[in-house]
Amino acid sequence: MSTIIITEENKLRSIVQEEDSKLLPTNQLTKTEIDTMTLGSAFAFLAEYGYPMPKAKLYKLTAYEHIPCRKFGQKLVFSRKDLLQWAKS
Repeated sequence: MSTIIITEENKLRSIVQEEDSKLLPTNQLTKTEIDTMTLGSAFAFLAEYGYPMPKAKLYKLTAYEHIPCRKFGQKLVFSRKDLLQWAKS
């Protein structure tokens, strides 16, 4: 028969993190930076960094492969780093 242990949320969280650190290298746990974004996020990102453009132009640039992006099914995915590098060039 299984034993049921009752504990506080913080204690449980620290136990899980401790066990995770044994299984995964530490740099993977602390590095949770996400570099990708969708078309809507890319549109806002470009405007925020001083490169505003109509959505139609962004769609056209992706269709002609003039802007760095990848297509997953019907979704376009952009890398922040690649997009900013493209915008500056």
